[in-house]
Amino acid sequence: MIMSQILSTPSPEKTVDLILNPGTIKRTRILDVLGDRIVLSNQRKALNARNLLHPAILTYLPKETPSVRYGFDIMMMSIPDDYALAEKTIPVVMALQISPARKMDLRVFPRIKIDGLRLFLGDEELDIMDISAGGAHLIRKKKRHENVKAGATILLNLKRSRDIITREAKILRFWNVRGINGSDHIAVKFLQPVDF
Repeated sequence: MIMSQILSTPSPEKTVDLILNPGTIKRTRILDVLGDRIVLSNQRKALNARNLLHPAILTYLPKETPSVRYGFDIMMMSIPDDYALAEKTIPVVMALQISPARKMDLRVFPRIKIDGLRLFLGDEELDIMDISAGGAHLIRKKKRHENVKAGATILLNLKRSRDIITREAKILRFWNVRGINGSDHIAVKFLQPVDF
């Protein structure tokens, strides 16, 4: 197996990100590893026939280096709806690993830290997990805005002392790690870079 030459293969049930093209990232889980073939969950049917036989990049955080992202190229070979798993059948993506694993730095802009920076969606303040000139990872605790979903464009206000910068941002990913009552995580890309 190509992968084992560098790091352990991402294990079944490992959450991974698929980069289909710049700006299109899908989160999924590895269900099984069969040599150089990888079985990925497709429960929401986010991947379809348009994705077949096109290269993509699978990225993950390996257990050996959980703070360094690795990845490798894959080719999606088939999208069966009837993969047998634990006495049931589910939709999956059968992918073929076509390159060795390598370090992946997906950032176009480096992370920055700015004291006193606050970020708002309307009148709702969002917590900043990390931010760069090109985007941010935000946490929303209150859930006031219904238009907050993956693919939506939102208007954000960045405030520092008396300065206010307004930017449109596209929501790339939206997830909740603690169930329906937990905080929402929002990954956004600014449609125009922010000049801090």
